[in-house]
Amino acid sequence: DMNGMNLTGVHALNDTAGAASSLTTVQIHNLTDGSDMLSTEITIDLTETGSDTAATPAVIDTGEDDVVTNDVIRIDVDTVAGTPAKGLFVTLEFETP
Repeated sequence: DMNGMNLTGVHALNDTAGAASSLTTVQIHNLTDGSDMLSTEITIDLTETGSDTAATPAVIDTGEDDVVTNDVIRIDVDTVAGTPAKGLFVTLEFETP
């Protein structure tokens, strides 16, 4: 039961790091509410595999972090490194405020 819970943590990980010219960016989108849940997207820096070491950390939009049971949450890969990373895993943490 997710009613009244908030998104409180996000992390992304690739099996294989991207290479070449850019980083990988990932947005969390609540399709049910029609809103992005992050004000700053998750980034995985060039040649890195996880977002935990990103130069720019993800920021959860506290105005859009609420969820209820059966919300549809979509993972949007907005930017892919020049040589694409492979095997994306995204972890979302939810808590009751």
